[in-house]
Amino acid sequence: MTQGVLYISYDGMLEPLGQSQVLAYLKRLAADRPIHLISFEKADDWASVSERERLARDIAASGIVWHPLRYHKRPTAVATAWDIACGTGLGLWLVLRHRLRIVHARSYVPSVMALAIKRLTGVKYLFDMRGFWADERADGQLWPSPEPLYTIARESACFGGCASL
Repeated sequence: MTQGVLYISYDGMLEPLGQSQVLAYLKRLAADRPIHLISFEKADDWASVSERERLARDIAASGIVWHPLRYHKRPTAVATAWDIACGTGLGLWLVLRHRLRIVHARSYVPSVMALAIKRLTGVKYLFDMRGFWADERADGQLWPSPEPLYTIARESACFGGCASL
């Protein structure tokens, strides 16, 4: 039996990055297994009804089931927490409803959702990162590296296994 996948992206599919990196990747995977995609769409992108409908047809024709959610921006921490709650709730429902066996998180905010879903359901969990976000924040002098938030973010991405990097 082919295992279904829940893919969570904080990038919107109506954005160039979502189309070039996420959708291009998922279209190949969808040929071999059921894929459900949660994305977070920005209001300005979502307002283009013709583009949204065109993209929805393209995604459906690829065999991917798209579950777009609204991206919230302000206030930053509250908005992100709300997005995490919405994505986790929808993701949990999809895993249970469609018996999905893998949750794939693209980047850090979706990883919080995916990890919660994994802990609640026991699904396999794949974390897809492009770089260490905590290190990027420290390198950009947005967070001092000894700060507890830096340490927590870095260790949670590594699950305790990359402290020597």
